[in-house]
Amino acid sequence: MKPEWEIRTDREGNFDEIVAEDVQFVHLERMDTDKFWLGMTLQDGSRITANLYINGGILKMSAEREEP
Repeated sequence: MKPEWEIRTDREGNFDEIVAEDVQFVHLERMDTDKFWLGMTLQDGSRITANLYINGGILKMSAEREEP
């Protein structure tokens, strides 16, 4: 069974939180004053990567899962 993960947004569709189970490793790095990169490795070896950025004063993001 694959570990579960979810990106949750508020009512307006803006980023709210990331929830993941069976996380082995987390790496959050500030790339610029308004840009961040997040990488998570799950116990099954899959990786979740996300780019978080400020756009118009609102935190936005894009994310994907890479299978092992």
